[in-house]
Amino acid sequence: MRHVASESLNESAVFHFLTVVSPRLQVDALGGVWHARSERSGFDEVKRKLKALADIFHLPEGKVHYHVAAGNPRQQIVAYANSLRADLVMISSHFPDISTYFLGSSALSVVRHTKCTVLVVR
Repeated sequence: MRHVASESLNESAVFHFLTVVSPRLQVDALGGVWHARSERSGFDEVKRKLKALADIFHLPEGKVHYHVAAGNPRQQIVAYANSLRADLVMISSHFPDISTYFLGSSALSVVRHTKCTVLVVR
């Protein structure tokens, strides 16, 4: 969280918070559950929860955007970062299994395929 706070000191910074969920029946990391046919309402609920989490940073209202995407997290994060022409991606990395011990597989893929700087936070 301190990384977002330090970036918020940059007056020209614009923040995009993204969460990626499965397109089928799924419980996502933010606790939303829905079926594919109710995807739109599910996205709205997840976006509301994402906004609530991001509110702890007290970022200026006009400089914050929230995104919910369905699909593979690695692919969606890279696609969003590249399409937004992001200068920096901050991604968390959990403690994975031995094959991806030093960097989680999603974080590793984002580092490899995103065109901008990636800050991996544990």
